[in-house]
This record gives sequence, structure tokens and C-alpha cells, in this order.
Amino acid sequence: PGKTKEEKLKSNYIKEQGKKILEQEVDKEIVLKEQVESALKESVKGKGLYVISPGTNETQEYITKEASKRGITSIRVTHPQEPPAGKKRPQVFDMMINQKDVVEGDKLVKKAIEDIISIETSTVGSTTLDPAKFNDYVRDSINRDARSVKNSDSVIDGISSSSSTTQFSRIPVQVGINLKKPTYVFDKKFSRWFKFSPESKQFEPLEAGETPLLKSQPAFFGGKSLDKVERTALKELFELKSKQAGLGPVVKKQVIENE
Repeated sequence: PGKTKEEKLKSNYIKEQGKKILEQEVDKEIVLKEQVESALKESVKGKGLYVISPGTNETQEYITKEASKRGITSIRVTHPQEPPAGKKRPQVFDMMINQKDVVEGDKLVKKAIEDIISIETSTVGSTTLDPAKFNDYVRDSINRDARSVKNSDSVIDGISSSSSTTQFSRIPVQVGINLKKPTYVFDKKFSRWFKFSPESKQFEPLEAGETPLLKSQPAFFGGKSLDKVERTALKELFELKSKQAGLGPVVKKQVIENE
């Protein structure tokens, strides 16, 4: 009582409380890291598969649910402005994006946006992508997505068109292409998966019924909502991986990466 706000903030008590809070946060990070490392070792009978699921929309909730049902670890990545993550499930870990890597993410996003605008302008004469309209929340979300792609070994987009898309997920898809990661999109119009070809610089269709084989750490993207066709396409990815991991017979043809 009687002290100014500045004097209170400089008091030894406040400094000690601040130190305790920092120590608690560090302890939480250490425990989380240990839990994730342990879960990754156990994921899919020791196969080490885990999925990176940026954001908290319906697509990400469905991805983590399907992965959890099969004992596959999910890293649910968020940024500080996002609402709380969805339902707690076994093998699902929430990780807040590290702010010190924002600059690196911005570089990946900047290059991807430049490429998308260039491609769309040269092919259809205009672009619907206007980064000047992005608010801080959108910028943080795209930055989170770009860094998630960088830490993945493949990119899966469950709702995009193989020819063009107006969804924000086209930005992490382009980041994946730029980083030379195996990149897939599901085109509902054709009910088929497409894979980006570095040679033709286009998405080329897989055979009818052919499903991408998940690698060790794919990053998933999609829209705010999913319909039945999109859900089935994503579900089949996990069913195939479970069978490939020895949990049942492999029925569908597999696309094996030789990278």
C-alpha cells in the first residue's frame, strides 16, 4: 500500500514471482518434450510416424482423431492468438509455435506468395491472393503453417483443387513445393489424389484408388470444414498406414517415395 506501480514492479517479491513463473514454464516445456519423444518412439508400434497438424479447425480435429484411433502421435501446432485446441486425445500433443523462428517463417511465406501470384497471373491473367488484406491473425497462422511444413517430410492438403485453389492452404502447399517436399492434394472434383511433379511443375493424378503412403512426419492442411468425401479420403490415408505398419493387410496400391 502506498507504493506506485513502478515501485511494486521493481520489488523483490515481484521479481521472485516472475522467476518462479519462468521456471514453471521451462519445466512444462521439458516435460512436454519428454512426453513427445516417448510417444514418438511408441507411435505405430515403434515405426516413429507422427503427423503435424497446424491449427484448430475441423480438418485438424479430424486428422488428430483418426491418428489417435490408430496409435499415431499427432503434434497439434498453434500460435498465441488461436483459440484453445480441440478435444484431448491419447497421443495428441499441443505445441505453441516458437516466436524466435518467426523471421524464418516469414521468408518461406514471402517466397511462396510471390510464386503463387506469379503462377496465377501468368496462367489465368490475375490472382485472388492479396497479402495486403491479411490481418495479424492470418499472418501468424500462415507463418505457423510454413514452419510446420519445414519440419515435415511431406505435405498433404485434403481439400484443394489440383489446378487452382483460393484457400489459404495453397500457401503451405507452395512452401512444400519450394522446399522440394513430396506434396499431395485431394481434388474432390475427380475424387482422386494428385502429386506435384517437379519435372512438369504441375500436379499429376495418381491412379484411380491410389492413395499416398504417409511418410514419417507429414504435415496436414485443409479447410475450416470437411464433407463426407474429404473425410473418407483422409481416413484412407491412416487406414493404409496402419496396414503398412503391420496392423492389417495392405489392400490399396502404395505410392513409395524414393527420396
